[in-house]
Amino acid sequence: PAPPRARQPRTIRSPTTPPLLPTLHTNMASTSVAFPGSAGTWEVVRPNAEGITYDAAGATLALKPLPGSIWGTEASRVQQGFAVTSDAVNIVLCPHSPITYADQQQESATKIKRVVSVSVASEPSGHGDQAGLWLYADDTNYIKLVREGLRSSPVAAVFAVQAAGQPRVVGKTPLSSGESVMRLEIEGTVVRGIVEVDGTATVLGECELPPSSTPYRVAFAAHSGQDKWATFRNLSIA
Repeated sequence: PAPPRARQPRTIRSPTTPPLLPTLHTNMASTSVAFPGSAGTWEVVRPNAEGITYDAAGATLALKPLPGSIWGTEASRVQQGFAVTSDAVNIVLCPHSPITYADQQQESATKIKRVVSVSVASEPSGHGDQAGLWLYADDTNYIKLVREGLRSSPVAAVFAVQAAGQPRVVGKTPLSSGESVMRLEIEGTVVRGIVEVDGTATVLGECELPPSSTPYRVAFAAHSGQDKWATFRNLSIA
């Protein structure tokens, strides 16, 4: 018999709307944004109209990395000079395929792999300025793969996890290109972070999905920066 066909990545598209995102900036008073033709509703955590826009012709979301953070505990944020509360704005949540921790525990035995990727272009203005791809449950439980400015490097790919408010950097690597493909591979409760530049992929490591009663959503975010916008395009969820 013929060998089984490999699963092909599936790009989320709508035949009657732009292929990536709705025009978010037209409805920023609400945390929910309607997407005609989509099976769900896009949401924006702490929306701020000054830092988000959408180019329908190019199907590109742009986020300005406004000040704010959800890294660590309130005490650690105070030490870093951030506000006490979680104040990172414009965390954009995709409506597609929420991921629950319980379901991923069951899938650990089946070895089903999910792959999420998006192209991110950014020019970090300093340490902590970041933009990228997230698996976001809430402000205390998430995994992120971002382009970030570090003291040791003007821009690096950083793969990190935060569980119950306790953050940890899993892996990082310097970058030179202004655009990277950020890819998360999810197999059971294990998540692997991969960055691709000019066709060359680098695995930054893997970590466990933090236990959470709130489903995880694929998300985009940019924060802790100044005035250089980050762009997101070519979302793929397989």
